[in-house]
Amino acid sequence: MRESHFWIAIMLVVILWTGNYTYLLSKQLDEPIFLKHYYEVWLEDRMPLEFYYLTNKSDHGTVNSISINGIHLYTTQDGFMFYSEGPQFKEEYIHQHLKSFKVDFPEEQIPVKKRSEDEWIFTEFIPSFNNGGAFNHPVEIGYVNFRGDGQQESPFKFQMSGSSSYHRSQYNMSAEETLLIEEIKVPLLDRFPGVVEVKIQDSKVKLPEKEEQEISDTINVSWDKVPGTTLQELELPLELKSGDWISIHTMVDERNTMFLRFNIWLKGKSSGGKTFEIPIQIQDEPNLDQYDINDIISRQEGGGTR
Repeated sequence: MRESHFWIAIMLVVILWTGNYTYLLSKQLDEPIFLKHYYEVWLEDRMPLEFYYLTNKSDHGTVNSISINGIHLYTTQDGFMFYSEGPQFKEEYIHQHLKSFKVDFPEEQIPVKKRSEDEWIFTEFIPSFNNGGAFNHPVEIGYVNFRGDGQQESPFKFQMSGSSSYHRSQYNMSAEETLLIEEIKVPLLDRFPGVVEVKIQDSKVKLPEKEEQEISDTINVSWDKVPGTTLQELELPLELKSGDWISIHTMVDERNTMFLRFNIWLKGKSSGGKTFEIPIQIQDEPNLDQYDINDIISRQEGGGTR
């Protein structure tokens, strides 16, 4: 009886081990998954762009170069990734690591010239890895737009900005001359409706005295209590006298899983008839939890987990 109990116990251990191993395999990615990004960039003031991707915990490889329509660019790893005996990563999840890399885009290598009307848009690239791995197909990474035209001299005096970890931001500016704002546009919303909400605060008051406190107050209250008018309800044009101020409030959808670097465009003209087109740049990163990671994997084209 003792011997039979022993073999039964062995069989149970094997069954449990097999079940656990099968479950683990079912949660492994066939290949790294690249997250989605939306970046609007000027050539003249570009910074290295950071791209994010998911790998299995057992995958120690990192991206060391990318190819975009025949343009080959080398990468650098983000300096804030965690170091361990295994892979380097930014965030750790149950079965995967979130990693990132940065890419500089030398002017001589990309098809955009400074102070030109050139645009270079790409939505995918082919990554290569330092462990010899390489994709034989491009991966979708969202939307990146390089612009060649330089930014105009702003007719606004920048006053104060603030942001919070709750995907909120605020920008205060005052007009340096009489201005007519004829259009406020967010190109991001043309591609991804609803990913960000914008409010424009009443401009017919002078800049508040305790502005730093004002910003702290408004970026931490619920969105429905933030002063201002939504873009959908805003009546244009807006006229600003010299010294009048305008406050732009934004809130990125907390369910968003894209990495964002987008612009809010203010278009109009001065009292002297000079036109302007001024961008307000917003940057936002999602706070991805395990539920988000599972959802990203399940929505990945072509399957998801192996």
